[in-house]
This record gives sequence, structure tokens and C-alpha cells, in this order.
Amino acid sequence: ISYVNQLWGGVENGYHRLGDSNYDWGQGLPELNAWNRQNNAGAPLTICYFGTDPAILYPPYRPINLYFKLETGSPEELRRVAGTRFLAISTSALHGNTGERPGQVAALKWLRSLQPIGRTQTFLIFDLGK
Repeated sequence: ISYVNQLWGGVENGYHRLGDSNYDWGQGLPELNAWNRQNNAGAPLTICYFGTDPAILYPPYRPINLYFKLETGSPEELRRVAGTRFLAISTSALHGNTGERPGQVAALKWLRSLQPIGRTQTFLIFDLGK
């Protein structure tokens, strides 16, 4: 359960200033599952986050670690590696990580430039089909 003082953006925008366990303890999977049922008919959903909840090992989730799988980080490569229409990435994985490998840096930069099509408290959801 997150709490962020309104002066720091409140819960809605606190991820811009806080990351990791200060904002996200990996507790957002039930809310993400509800979003997926409502917006993706429960179809497979690629997920990228640093949590350890074993629920991501079972459908509808398709966990990936973008940071070790990408060579160039191009949109085409990210779509191919994700393999699903939607990518849910935790706010900490997207905004709390600057990246080290060129593919990782490029993918994070591209994702940050996009407008998410959905949101839960701790996940931003992107439509990779567009």
C-alpha cells in the first residue's frame, strides 16, 4: 500500500520522485490482473518488474527482463521480445532505472516517450501493437 505526500505528487504521481520499495513493493499484481481481464479479455500480458511475486510465473502473465534480452532496444525489437500486444512495466522499472546496456537505454527512452494506454497504481501499460 503506497502513500506519497501530496507535496511530492501524491500516490498518482509519486513514482516520478520515488522508486523501488519507496513506492512499489511489487504489490500491484491483483490490480494489474483486474485491468487485464477488463481491457485485454484475460489474454497473455507481458510484464516487466523487479518484484518477486510467483504469480507472474502463471498465465496471464508473460514475464520478461528487457534489460538482458535487448540488443538495440528498437521498438521493433521490443515488440518481438514482448510477444504480446500489451506490456505492463512497473513504475520503478521504467522511471527508477537509467540503464547500462545500449539496448536497455534505448528501450527505456522509447517507452518513456510514449503515453501509456492504461495504468494501475504501480504499473504503466503500453500498447505495443501501435
